[in-house]
Amino acid sequence: MYRQLFSVVVFFLFIGQPCMGEASLRVGPYLQNFTPNSIVIMWETDKPCEGWVEYGSSTALGQKAEGVATCTHEIEIKGLEPATRYYYKVVWEGGESDTTWFKTAPPIGHRNFRFVAYGDSRSDFVTHSKIAQRIIEMDPAFVINSGDLVQRGQDYSQWKPQFFEPLQPLIKNVCIFTVLGNHEGNAPQYYQYLSLPKNGGNEAWWSTDIGNIHLVGLDSNAGYNATAPGSPQYEWLKNDLASTRQEWIIVTFHHPMFSFHPTRGVNQVRWDWQPLFQEMGVDLVLVGHDHHYGRTFPIGPFTNDPARGVVHITSGGGGANLYPVHDFGYSAARRTTYNLVVLDVEGDRIIGRTLDHLGNGLDSFVIDRKTPVTAENFISYEMIQMEKEISGQIAEKPVEEIRSPTQTLKTSLNSSVVFGSTVAATVSRIGESAWKIKANPSKSVLPPQTPLKLEIKAQKDNPEAPVFPLPEVNLKIAADASSRDYRAPILGFRNTDINFMPFRVSQPATLAVPATSRELLIDGVLTAEEWASSLEVKNFYETRTTQKGMNGVKVHLLIQPDKEILLVGAEMEQSQAVVRKVPYDRADDVYLERNEHFVVRLSDGGTIWHFLVCPNNFGADIRGAESDWDANGFKFAGIPSETGWTAEMAIPLKELPTDLSNLKINLSRFDLANVEIVEWCPTYGEGKESAELFGKLKSD
Repeated sequence: MYRQLFSVVVFFLFIGQPCMGEASLRVGPYLQNFTPNSIVIMWETDKPCEGWVEYGSSTALGQKAEGVATCTHEIEIKGLEPATRYYYKVVWEGGESDTTWFKTAPPIGHRNFRFVAYGDSRSDFVTHSKIAQRIIEMDPAFVINSGDLVQRGQDYSQWKPQFFEPLQPLIKNVCIFTVLGNHEGNAPQYYQYLSLPKNGGNEAWWSTDIGNIHLVGLDSNAGYNATAPGSPQYEWLKNDLASTRQEWIIVTFHHPMFSFHPTRGVNQVRWDWQPLFQEMGVDLVLVGHDHHYGRTFPIGPFTNDPARGVVHITSGGGGANLYPVHDFGYSAARRTTYNLVVLDVEGDRIIGRTLDHLGNGLDSFVIDRKTPVTAENFISYEMIQMEKEISGQIAEKPVEEIRSPTQTLKTSLNSSVVFGSTVAATVSRIGESAWKIKANPSKSVLPPQTPLKLEIKAQKDNPEAPVFPLPEVNLKIAADASSRDYRAPILGFRNTDINFMPFRVSQPATLAVPATSRELLIDGVLTAEEWASSLEVKNFYETRTTQKGMNGVKVHLLIQPDKEILLVGAEMEQSQAVVRKVPYDRADDVYLERNEHFVVRLSDGGTIWHFLVCPNNFGADIRGAESDWDANGFKFAGIPSETGWTAEMAIPLKELPTDLSNLKINLSRFDLANVEIVEWCPTYGEGKESAELFGKLKSD
């Protein structure tokens, strides 16, 4: 906080000061906040001095706009003609730039122009330069960057090499609009360097009209500016969207509402803003944050009205290290690559092309205001809400302990989500399980505005059959054929299925680990001789979505009682592409859990200790949430194998302030390729916080 305040004070002290010797150009010139009749030209000198802009309709220039003495020069030129090329140069005491040009925005209502969107250009200035060159070749009217312009916004030294230098050949001629990313950190440098529309009051959120589009920039960093209904940003957004009469509404901000990242959770902005976007007719959302490319099908309410839905595009491939992608139900296209999105506005249509940093085509699409969306290309937001609600209700119910082989499981699920048109609901059991399911009702027709209510019972067909895997249920909701209005533009939706486990149970479990006096070399190589007498664990279950028994992981356990060391060996099946992927390498950091990994969790009923290893010999020992905790004597190794990878650990139990008799244990593996977590004792996605569901550890 002190550093932020210092930066602002120094900046304002520069204003009005005389030039202290000849100043040199440090950054720019670059273009900001253009309109049909005005533009802002900015540049930075290494010393405070007076500056001005000379401009005109030819290279002879002839007109002048003056500024004040400062380091960061910001001069607005007014009285310009729409869609017109002007020539300009910036001048300051001690120097001037080359003469170059800018073009004003197309007139309000103009229906044919091009713009480009991309984001997350921090860190890699070489790739960012290639992206900038591709944009220049596209000759857009303007550019949008959806945030993470630099690695750390408060680091003044990063802005020039990471943002301005790669972009200089572009932004001296083309206006760029930006929004705050999480890496900007709401730093004063962002507001110092960038001049955005001020109708939001603070430049963190803003809107402007360009041609026939209404462009809105928002701040999705809830830690700086709240996003929820009732917050200043939300209320401004609601009023702004209600007041526009433009043909197209396009919104840009940093964090995806519908992510394509395999392990990121759902950002709260989905629940805060999507209903408002649907209500107010937003057509397109442009975001970054995840370093890849993704495009959704149109997402909106299922009704008999001609709702088009909102298309969400993630273009976070501007230069930061790339992330994997996952095929979610709303995914229309996705790729792990550097990218930019070229958008041609042609009246009632927006024609989109996505290119990589070398100019190769990745995706193409059309958003057409006049053509009805088909069921195969439409995502019902009600289904997304219902899945969230059902998952939330199941998670809130206590885990039931199995005490009898003939025990009957019962639950009720009541959704408050309603559809605007009649739908038919069907409930059925899926997957292999010893449990018989009975749903009431198993089939129903829900008229408009009617909520779904379900009661589900389960009992094992054979009392001697194993408890796991638990039963999985499919809820299918589709447009009701018997009452369908065939004049409706949308005759259904794509995401008709919700799969869930209605029950969460626990069963007493113990790992009786054989003792050994043998010394093992912790090198990741599991030899038959070393692990001959070990306890072998093969039964693992995936609990976050489908609760199915898993192959592909085998664990060996031994204990050295005299040294109080738990020896663990694990074999994981996996593709070599995943095994050899460069992991997050911050040692002892919870970010390691984003990688393919195997983890042993131990607990005394209160504290949980995590011992984790990834392929390529990355690992961590973590106490609770303390990633800087070190267990003296913890050894690990993780190496590739012919079928995947293997891991070995030596865990010093004496470092844990409890007796072996009080320890509980769980074993877990994160499969990055399938985005699945499998566990020996199912914890139903609660993982670290569910020590009460762990099994007992004892020395045999």
